[in-house]
Amino acid sequence: MGKRGLIVNEKELNFIQVCKSVEFICELPGKKKGAKLLCGIKRVKVRLDPYPKKNPITTDAWLVVCRHKSKRGKLGGFFYLLCDFPHHQLSLEEIIIKALESYRLRWKIEELHRQVKQDYGWEDMQLLYYVGLKNLNTILWIVISFLYSLKRIILQLAEVFPSFLLDKKNKLNILYGFVYYRLFKVVKKVFSELSRYQKVKFKNYYHNQLQLKVSFL
Repeated sequence: MGKRGLIVNEKELNFIQVCKSVEFICELPGKKKGAKLLCGIKRVKVRLDPYPKKNPITTDAWLVVCRHKSKRGKLGGFFYLLCDFPHHQLSLEEIIIKALESYRLRWKIEELHRQVKQDYGWEDMQLLYYVGLKNLNTILWIVISFLYSLKRIILQLAEVFPSFLLDKKNKLNILYGFVYYRLFKVVKKVFSELSRYQKVKFKNYYHNQLQLKVSFL
């Protein structure tokens, strides 16, 4: 909200004010082809406690400021990262690169947890016993691992389920991003076609078996 302060040269300043004072020192490749990231960096201190206002406990950090630049040179929005790598001997540009790489990995983790909550209803699962909760989580992550492993055959799946995996323009590059929401729809569709039938007879008893009506592999 722009209310956070950062300490520069022992003086506490508004976060946005400090960000605007950072000069861009390098250009890095952006996410889209031909796009760039204008990047700058500044050493700051971050307040660890809100009180007392004078002489607060602080920690040192790097403020990384980046701005998007399109292929045509049009400037876009900003984003900011606070980080520190105290045990690494890195140049300013190397710190920026490491911060961006770490953030991209963190975002993948955030996206995974978002899908687990959204598609699998993780937060709605309730058990009274800790052992049962651990077992349920173990089964859940086995299922998710299976789902993620399907990306190795994503092209074959797209041939069978184009309406689930491709967009309206049928662009294949969408399959190489975070396609797991779409893969979940495929798996959900496949298992919605399950039926039970009596197949195996053993000692005069029939054992119910599962059969997939849809074959996709």
